[in-house]
Amino acid sequence: MRNFKAAFVIIICLLCFANVQGYWEPLPPPPQYNAYAGSALCAGIATEEDGRTRRSVWFLQDGYYGNDIFSRYDIDDFLWRSYGIVPFVPLGPDGAIAFVPDPYAFPENGWVLCLRGNETREFWVFYPEDGAWVQGPPVPETVEEGAALCFGGFQEIYGRSYAVLYAFTGKEHEISPGYYRGHFFRYIFEIVPYINKGLGRNSAPIRGSWERLADIVGHVEEEAALAWVPMSPDSPIAYPMGLVIGLKNNEDGQGWIYHYDPVRNTWWDVRPIVGYRRLYDGACMTAHYRDSTMFLEGGGTEYYNFYDVIRGTIYSATSTPQKVREGTALAGLLPKNDTIYAEFGRQLAPPAPGFSRHNSPPYQEGSQGTSTNLNAGINVVLQPHRTFHIFTVKCASGAVRLLIMDITGRTVAYLSAECRNEVVDIIWNHPIIPSGVYFWKVSSTSGVTNGKLVITK
Repeated sequence: MRNFKAAFVIIICLLCFANVQGYWEPLPPPPQYNAYAGSALCAGIATEEDGRTRRSVWFLQDGYYGNDIFSRYDIDDFLWRSYGIVPFVPLGPDGAIAFVPDPYAFPENGWVLCLRGNETREFWVFYPEDGAWVQGPPVPETVEEGAALCFGGFQEIYGRSYAVLYAFTGKEHEISPGYYRGHFFRYIFEIVPYINKGLGRNSAPIRGSWERLADIVGHVEEEAALAWVPMSPDSPIAYPMGLVIGLKNNEDGQGWIYHYDPVRNTWWDVRPIVGYRRLYDGACMTAHYRDSTMFLEGGGTEYYNFYDVIRGTIYSATSTPQKVREGTALAGLLPKNDTIYAEFGRQLAPPAPGFSRHNSPPYQEGSQGTSTNLNAGINVVLQPHRTFHIFTVKCASGAVRLLIMDITGRTVAYLSAECRNEVVDIIWNHPIIPSGVYFWKVSSTSGVTNGKLVITK
């Protein structure tokens, strides 16, 4: 009995750990094979030329030797669309993009804003409803390695409502021998109803202006990253304009997290990353739900980390689906950012760079043979057997995907099928899989549902 209780406690602890860490889910790879240091991701909801509104992830892909393309991943249809080579080739190792939603658009829409980099001052805006790029006001200085860009919310500035972006340009100045300060800017454009749509009008995103803000301590090199978190009322200190979180190496060569308060126009260093580890090529960060960020450390590592801004703590886990090398990028889907999309950049050997998403919190409550519906348009019934399970999925026609994980969050099976007559059976064969608790998730064009099952042999 004592051993049984101990085992039960271990299982519960592992379940809690899995719930904290979430899980990785493989997705269809991007259209081009490799991604170099200027690659970047952003995510949001926008309406395209066909009038359809899509939850999307946009990928600016540094393909090397001028083969630089821009593409979009449809989150609900599991499909990529390539827009071809961007009009501002070649990209350098310092491209950056961010999505800005249009709060007045109906149906939902927004824009992708871009720092070209490559030691230019070029700033571009992509309009999803036209599938086209337009050049905006130039950055005040050339953009170099270390560039980063993030959306900073809608703020009252100078008595008007503006959309805000924050940016590192990668440039710096030496204030005394051996001591540097990195340059930091914001771009603002006024948000006014009904005048923001279309290339043929005086569109808001290209009518904005740049201004330099307080410098950050130290070098801003190629591993630097930015993310903005709005900050909830749970914070012991009020931040009416949220906080900008900076990630970069300190003067001692160790990776550190920094905070910037837009109200006070002040940076301060907060803490080193777990283990005082250094950041390398491929390090990146994005906002995450509940006043936190998710970041990767680069340099071929497999760590992924969550930084809780309010508590000032970092939760570190392994492992990412592929090693984090140059060209790796992260993006969170607004408004909750509880699903993070990742592209894993240039790999030194097969397999080719992958595209995945990290889901957290990972699961709702569910039980053997039942599902927890996150969308009423999908239903799953389990038929358990000793060496296989049948998942009968009722949903709209289209691709259906089944993900199975163990209690540590490790993927043990990933299956797909095509639903043609509003029902499809997916069979998971597991003749040699160990007994234990497993979690499953079914994704379709109708939505997502998940649950857990127990295998006993």
